[in-house]
Amino acid sequence: MIKYLPILTIFFCLSIKANVTELKLVEGCRIFDWQSRTLGQYPGSFCHFFTDGSFISADYHSLKFFTKDNQVKWEISGGFHHQIKVSPDGKRILALGSTVIINKGVKYRADKFYVINLAGKILHEQTADVVFAQVKVPWIGWHAPRWAQEQEEALKNELSHFNSIYEIPTLKTGKAVESFTAGDIIINSLVAGGFVLSADLKTVKHVIKLNEFSHNHSLHDLQVLPNGHLLYFNNNSGDSDSENAYSTIDELDFEKKKLVFEFLAKPRELFHSRFAGGVIALDDDRLLFSGEMSGLFLYSRRQKKIISSSSAAHFILSTHRTVQDVKPLKHPEFLVSRGVR
Repeated sequence: MIKYLPILTIFFCLSIKANVTELKLVEGCRIFDWQSRTLGQYPGSFCHFFTDGSFISADYHSLKFFTKDNQVKWEISGGFHHQIKVSPDGKRILALGSTVIINKGVKYRADKFYVINLAGKILHEQTADVVFAQVKVPWIGWHAPRWAQEQEEALKNELSHFNSIYEIPTLKTGKAVESFTAGDIIINSLVAGGFVLSADLKTVKHVIKLNEFSHNHSLHDLQVLPNGHLLYFNNNSGDSDSENAYSTIDELDFEKKKLVFEFLAKPRELFHSRFAGGVIALDDDRLLFSGEMSGLFLYSRRQKKIISSSSAAHFILSTHRTVQDVKPLKHPEFLVSRGVR
């Protein structure tokens, strides 16, 4: 059953419930709490933190592994962007990088996908042009982002715009889900669609094009839940357009092509993120999600409402910031190992 729900306020509503005050959150390479206290700020644009105090840091130049003593153990060049992830077993790094493809004398930025072990060895890699060619998906041909143009002379265009990468977890459905196998990799590009790749990134196993639910497949943070459903931030939902723009948080039974959950504001235009956006299921009840500029929200499925909201990710020292996505700190022990209480 699809649920249509009101948002009473977007930015400054703060209704603290049990356990919310204990949440430690990550945006980029900043660790903070629900009350906007910064608990740690580390170098880089996107980070993942480990229990022993080490961390992975990526930016538009490279991906680095820092030890607890802040020494760079290894580094990989590659124009990294949007997000990095770690496999469910904690043994592999998944990253979105960049490369340059020349077609008919014209340079294009192309996304490059990596699976890397914790010792810095690239286990698997693939590029977007190969993925698109396998399933005959056309290049999107967008204007390349400024950071890419600054790194590569005469680069003006990009052939893809991927924004998320996840390893599919072990499913707990009690039955096989045809489209998704644990260990495979799911990636998502605006316009072009989502793609399920084999664990070695060589084969496109499924294409996920959700134009029926999202205007021009305008999605971020596409992921597979343990129940075998898709969860994603839908930037331009349904019939959303430039004059009627709104966003939703969707859970989709991809096998049945059925939307089983939708967070929708009332009025729906009250919640919209044209760019960026992230969502994560904290448990069977709570969803944590954030838009580019529209705040950070904790939603309860059981109570059918937002139980808390915060401006902690978007406002620092009275300055408003745009945000890619916010996730809980997976290993709070990181802070303890760094002497942060």
